[in-house]
Amino acid sequence: MEAKTRCLIFDPFAGISGDMILGALIDLGLGDEWLHELVASLPVKVRVEVSSVLRASLATTAVTVEASE
Repeated sequence: MEAKTRCLIFDPFAGISGDMILGALIDLGLGDEWLHELVASLPVKVRVEVSSVLRASLATTAVTVEASE
């Protein structure tokens, strides 16, 4: 059986914020484990909260990132 190659074209022509990118990646099926592992490996204290929200009648994933100074 041949392996399928998947490709995602990402072109935010009007701009996009980092939390929106993270939420979209989680909604695409990456899950949030990788994000928590990444944050745990950082040398600074960072808190990440992932939650399901309803915005403008659309269900999405909200990601909040807080870092201490």
